Amino acid sequence: MHAPYGGEALWSFGVPDAAQLEEIVNAASAAYQRARTQFTRVQRIDLLHRVADELARRRETFTRVIALEAGKPWNASDFEVRRVVDYIHMAAEALRMETGQVVPMDAVPGGQGRRGFATRVPLGTVLAVSPFNAPLNLSVQKIVPALAMGNAVIAKPSPYTPLTTWLFIDMLYELGLPEGLAHFVIAPGHDVVLQLAAHPKVHAVTLTGSTAAGRAIQGIVGVKPCVFELGSSAPNIVFEDVDIDRVAATLAKASFSAAGQACIAAQRLVVAQSISASFLQALEAHTSRLTLGNPLSPDTEVGPMISPQASQRVLERVREVPSRGGTVVCGGGIVDGIVQPTIVTGLPVDDPIHTEEIFGPVVSVIPFRSEDEAVAIANATPYGLQAAVFTKDVDRGVRIAGALDFGSVWVNESSRYRQDNYPFGGMKDSGYGREGIPYVFDHMSQWKFIGINAPGKP
Repeated sequence: MHAPYGGEALWSFGVPDAAQLEEIVNAASAAYQRARTQFTRVQRIDLLHRVADELARRRETFTRVIALEAGKPWNASDFEVRRVVDYIHMAAEALRMETGQVVPMDAVPGGQGRRGFATRVPLGTVLAVSPFNAPLNLSVQKIVPALAMGNAVIAKPSPYTPLTTWLFIDMLYELGLPEGLAHFVIAPGHDVVLQLAAHPKVHAVTLTGSTAAGRAIQGIVGVKPCVFELGSSAPNIVFEDVDIDRVAATLAKASFSAAGQACIAAQRLVVAQSISASFLQALEAHTSRLTLGNPLSPDTEVGPMISPQASQRVLERVREVPSRGGTVVCGGGIVDGIVQPTIVTGLPVDDPIHTEEIFGPVVSVIPFRSEDEAVAIANATPYGLQAAVFTKDVDRGVRIAGALDFGSVWVNESSRYRQDNYPFGGMKDSGYGREGIPYVFDHMSQWKFIGINAPGKP
């Protein structure tokens, strides 16, 4: 593995062969069977709190590793670690409060004298596939819920950022996770993921990745439950009554933090035509003030993309903009290996810059003339993960939010904002299932009903 900034060699990992994958799956399956009776809920709660506390103590170590292998600026990497600490504590607290249901059997004719209750039980072994852009957060948001609900987990992080996940799993064992309940697999491409997803002893898949990856997995897993958080092209609608400078500053960061490599990055800014020129000027000004550089520096706001190939992919998209009738307002180049934050405008609504996920530091400004047109532009994408509306008229904001075909909509906050205590997930090609505590627990477990007939009843 090489550092995105500077390209130095960082570390290496072995790629498992088919026999080793089989050993991993069998070990996870055996560990799960042992844990069903030996790893109690209270033990899981205690372990999670201790893991969160230890992660807080190792904050600088994890921050440095994220910044090195993901190229994520230091302050953003540090925030990611602190966020995960809170997330693990939240998961432990929610696990203590998680309950089943008493079923009123006598509510149905013939049910008199019977009792029933439903409870959530583990699935078995969960395959957890995570990307590079938030290597700790997006791994933990799969590993922790799976373990919390009593499952075994096989973690498959991005081959670009494996060490963060490996360090976290190693810490789990150091703090007392029963042997075999968490495994780590590193491999390029999708072949290993597909092999594991199809294995009969793997009972569920949770993935953050591309829509193509989600479709490939769904095509082979049959009836296994899946949680897919996939692609996006997040719209942010800006009405004429906003504080232009404040919203432009917010959206500059929402578009270009993590070099735009976030599924909820502000990719499309749908702006009221009456303020579009003023807004564009303010957005360009705030973008020009962003500091590019070494992700290990606390002063850096925009670092490199994950690889030279990713950078070239984005630059090629930008170079095509003039030929499709658009204008590159600023950026469009690369400086010291970092793709410049780029603003484009003038492209048709159905341009690939709008309808496809760029996953890079590129944002497009699109004017609108009416509420209906703003909604139509925002919805003109196969994706539906998270969107945003900016207006001083909260009634209008809520009305527009209701019309947007997205799993989450923020009013007066950017699409880039996320907390971990609401149901986060997509519509359309952005996937299905929900993350966030406690909602993700539903996907890491299944209902089991037990009925009791009173003694002496036939």
